[in-house]
Amino acid sequence: MSYRGRVPNAETLGLMLQQGRLARGLSQRELAAELGLTQRWVSEMEAGKPGKLTERLFAMLESTGVRLYAELDEPSRERERDGDHGVERDHGVDGVERDRDADGVERERDVDGVERERDGDDGVERDRDAESRGDA
Repeated sequence: MSYRGRVPNAETLGLMLQQGRLARGLSQRELAAELGLTQRWVSEMEAGKPGKLTERLFAMLESTGVRLYAELDEPSRERERDGDHGVERDHGVDGVERDRDADGVERERDVDGVERERDGDDGVERDRDAESRGDA
């Protein structure tokens, strides 16, 4: 699930960026270090402090009739995509790893070793635990 909203000004952009940072459990200092910026710059951006870039950006958006939207991804998941094999992998903080292959088959593995598989074509769902697979 993600959250999407219109960004009409620098203040709203700052709030969206702040929510994204907080959702990922980062402090301003940690985000700044990750991006090679100062904590002050992150703070000012989140506060919507006017700057040349943001003033010009929002003036140009208004003049051209273009609307800017920001989307905040669900914070509890880390996604990776393997284009070579058509696999989409989703690592949730809930301990469940989810895969979806190019054929539409979805697989979930939880921390207890229970594996669930759903076939997107026929809707069949199968549950297997680590012991029955021989992994234990």
